[in-house]
Amino acid sequence: MIVSSNGLSVIVPAYNEEKNILKILQNLNEQTLSGFEVVVIDDGSQDNTASIVKNYTSSKYKLTLVQQQNMGAAQAREKAIIAATSTYIAFVDCDDALSADALEQAIKPMLENDDIGISLFELIHTKSHADLNRTSFKYYTDSTLIKGEDALTHCISSWGLHGFGIYKKKILTEAYNTYYKYNKDRINYINNDEIISRICFGMARLIFLSSGKYYFIHNLESTTRKVNINYYKVINNACYLKGYLAAEKKSGTFDYISEAYKLLVSTVWGVSVRYIRWRHLFNKEVKAEWRKAIKKAVDDLRLDNINHSVRLNKKSTVQLFIIYYLLVRI
Repeated sequence: MIVSSNGLSVIVPAYNEEKNILKILQNLNEQTLSGFEVVVIDDGSQDNTASIVKNYTSSKYKLTLVQQQNMGAAQAREKAIIAATSTYIAFVDCDDALSADALEQAIKPMLENDDIGISLFELIHTKSHADLNRTSFKYYTDSTLIKGEDALTHCISSWGLHGFGIYKKKILTEAYNTYYKYNKDRINYINNDEIISRICFGMARLIFLSSGKYYFIHNLESTTRKVNINYYKVINNACYLKGYLAAEKKSGTFDYISEAYKLLVSTVWGVSVRYIRWRHLFNKEVKAEWRKAIKKAVDDLRLDNINHSVRLNKKSTVQLFIIYYLLVRI
């Protein structure tokens, strides 16, 4: 199957990926789909990532290299979206891989039905490309075609869908603009992309669940597995999602706000667990920033609960109690 380069852009964020970048470029060259564009966004790599991309020639796709100073993955993705010339956009990480038919299986229904705004890959978790012990992501539904609004309701406090797939560029752009109404300073709060994915789900008329496979490699050296002194900032994004849902997703049949509070409590819980695990590595100033962020979130949640503006479920209430007494009052 052939598409034009302004039909599909595959964005590959890269930072010091000289060990992986050639593998993903070759993987994309093995796709049954051809004619698309690949945009490698080099986030200020200090190794040979850029030179490898410059010297690679594909027989299947147009290759574009975009370079920037190191600004983080979130800004790298956004810059690549702006640079992409296509109607549809997919993201693939350097250390992951796609089945040979993944792009074709995902984009074909989108080209046949304009109401489909997002087409997700089948997500496979694995430890390596050679590992046969693989686990498929379990969707909340057995349907392959679902309404975007329904998808959003199942992806607030937990993930009933994943975010790996092909998106209409128009939806991505609108989702970023909506997100920045809440994150006005456009700060990278670690997991901006997770909030933007949720907003995309709510904006899409239909979402298709394709059979094309995305192999998510659990890399032990990944930065997401390392200690991150800024991780506490994800609390901000949980608050932004709550604000977005309160302002723009009012519904009499679904309680968006309660789901948003569940996410906020579980986020504060996750930050607190990491604080306990990592605090021996933090200096006094970093510890103070983490404790300040946790305390403010807990105090706000307790106040909302006391004022009955929200009713927390039993699990959230217990988590708040533990956080408050172990981290805030000690």
